[in-house]
Amino acid sequence: MAVVLAAGSSRRMGEQHKLLAKLNGAPMVSLVVDAVLSSAVLSTTVVVGYRGGEVRAALKDCDVRILENVGYGKGLASSLKVGLSSLPAEIEGAMIVLADMPFVGADLIDRLVAAFGSAQNKNIIVPMKSGRLGNPVIWPVRFFPEIMQLDGDAGAKALLKRFSESVTTLPVLDDAAFFDVDTPSELERAKLKVDAALPKKDSQQSSQ
Repeated sequence: MAVVLAAGSSRRMGEQHKLLAKLNGAPMVSLVVDAVLSSAVLSTTVVVGYRGGEVRAALKDCDVRILENVGYGKGLASSLKVGLSSLPAEIEGAMIVLADMPFVGADLIDRLVAAFGSAQNKNIIVPMKSGRLGNPVIWPVRFFPEIMQLDGDAGAKALLKRFSESVTTLPVLDDAAFFDVDTPSELERAKLKVDAALPKKDSQQSSQ
């Protein structure tokens, strides 16, 4: 299962909501969700908050469950809690996906899922390049109680250090797992990369 965090207020972007910014002709949030839906993940929950109605509209054609985080202003941890608390008790773990990382593709998601499935001890699965830990992250259910105690905007990153002995890293070659969009300049960088990194939706549709 995947939980896509799409509730943040995008404060560093100014008036523009980064998740609604167009990349490859589509809102960024829909590109991220499309990647998850194209992967081996069995079900997808999206947590919305800031301008939630517009984010919902951007995902109206996506087969996802959407939850509202009315306390999104408290930070990322509040969205984690909303998403994880809604999941079935019998699951083994959940992948946490950040909605502002448009270059995370289904191939990386599938590699993370495969690594989690093959690990007998069901460790935390994290992409890594040159010693740097990225996203998405798969959290085994045994760590959910620790995540539910978090507060603020740091997310579960601190838990990766606390439980480092339970982290299994997945080597990656590119920077997709590290490229998030928080500022106008990062959005411009994403637009410059998009033609090379993402398929053209218009050309796909015209060929159907």
